Amino acid sequence: MTLHVFTRKSLVAALLASVAALTTTSSYPRAQSALPANTARFAVGDGPEGVAFDGSSIWVANEFGNSVTKLSSDGAVLGTFPVGRRPVGVAADRGVVWVANYLSNTVTKLDASAGAVLGTFPVGDGPGGIACHDNSIWVTNRNSNTVMRLQASDGAVLGTYRVGRRPMGVAVSQTVGATDSTHYVWVANNQSNTVTKLRESDGLVVATYKVGDGPFGVAFDGTSVWVANFFSQTVMKLGSDGTVLGTFLTGDGATDVVFDGSNIWVANNGGNSVTKLRAADGAVLQNIDLGGGPFGMAFDGSSLWVSNFSSDAVSKVANVKVAPRLPADLVLALGFNEPGGPSVFDASAAGNTGTITGATRSAGKDGFGTALSFNGVTDWVSVAPAASLDLVDAMTLEAWVNPSALTGGAAGWRTVILKEQTSADLAYSLYANDGDVNPSRPAGYVRVGFIDRAAAAGPGLPLNTWSHLAATYDGTTLRLFVNGVLKNSVAVTGPIATSSNPLRIGGNSVWGEYFKGLIDEVRIYRRPLTEMEVRADMATPLP
Repeated sequence: MTLHVFTRKSLVAALLASVAALTTTSSYPRAQSALPANTARFAVGDGPEGVAFDGSSIWVANEFGNSVTKLSSDGAVLGTFPVGRRPVGVAADRGVVWVANYLSNTVTKLDASAGAVLGTFPVGDGPGGIACHDNSIWVTNRNSNTVMRLQASDGAVLGTYRVGRRPMGVAVSQTVGATDSTHYVWVANNQSNTVTKLRESDGLVVATYKVGDGPFGVAFDGTSVWVANFFSQTVMKLGSDGTVLGTFLTGDGATDVVFDGSNIWVANNGGNSVTKLRAADGAVLQNIDLGGGPFGMAFDGSSLWVSNFSSDAVSKVANVKVAPRLPADLVLALGFNEPGGPSVFDASAAGNTGTITGATRSAGKDGFGTALSFNGVTDWVSVAPAASLDLVDAMTLEAWVNPSALTGGAAGWRTVILKEQTSADLAYSLYANDGDVNPSRPAGYVRVGFIDRAAAAGPGLPLNTWSHLAATYDGTTLRLFVNGVLKNSVAVTGPIATSSNPLRIGGNSVWGEYFKGLIDEVRIYRRPLTEMEVRADMATPLP
């Protein structure tokens, strides 16, 4: 096995004593000079390892440069910022970047916009893996065999939990059931050949599962957990209960694993390559020769970024996820499958990017990647006003919803989609519940001729269950569909009101009506879909 990442004896001793015999630097191949056509390489610092995407920029931890480098989406270096000694892991969330400093036994918190250090916080011995979730930061401590939970606001230690030997990668998953929504933390224990599953709320070790030889990176695909096994040259797919769903060959020295919304990617450090597998069944779809000892990875919504440890560079593999051809009259398509950050990307040609306030990423409907979880009080997604969102003559509004409450809140009005028309009204909207004054029921609204017109139909949506809602308008009739079935039609004639106010998902500022639960697969069209087209959208995940 050729081990590109461990090119210095000090690093071998610090990371994997069992491979000390492989540390002769003269045996390491040079990085290849030719790259695939869709790949570009950009210089960063000395010994790049961890990679993260903050919603707009890429961050790379330079282990031997004691720094992190920030790059734009086109690879331009936006800044290099000093952190602690031997930074190896990096994660980003909500405008903040977190860096695990292996030899300083600290994590550094930086402002993502300017790179300013917001704080440095002590952790365990040899921090390496790092993950952000909600208001918590999870850090694996390689030399003390623990994982720590920090409070994101001030770095306070919320708990330290014993795991296996040499914990490396860490990821957070969520299991969504009829009455339960529990987050779990998964830790890859490199020298125990196991992964540990902990309950996020209190750090309780739920179980420990055997995996391959030398587990390194770990990722969650919305349903299953994937583990890269360094010495086995494999990646394993586990169910939420630890059941092995498959073991798949990748390349030499599998280090990191990421999910792009449809596929799994594995960095093969010794094989100088990355492997793409279909998440559904583990079928190998592609192997890309990158050279330079690939180590860490991040997905930015369309491209894969890979750190090349032995060439002090990062590679961008562009357009790794080919978007399906979407209709021209689709003006908003939000699948919520971004790996993190405050932005949600519009897959339609209109480019109506949204911004998350409060809502958190969660497991979505089976087969549909991730969703957003809304607290029913302050959470929403805002989309800036745009001409494409002034629907005027016709429309379709669609979303998958999984409410955890319908009554209560702002008198039982539960906003799924709402285009704010003024400070006191709407232009169009889709509600999971039409207010407590009415029988529990979903509804679609348009404002025509200074009057809010509704198509509503009972019964109320089931709680903790996925339901598909759609409202259409063709200039003469407003229709409501539930799970692809027409439930009500109301005669309405005239143009829909336009506005220069934002579109909101999961809430509104007009009446303070917020949705509580999960929302996914939001679509808006400038034409009315037929019942069959609504059903087709129900079965088709967005990228």
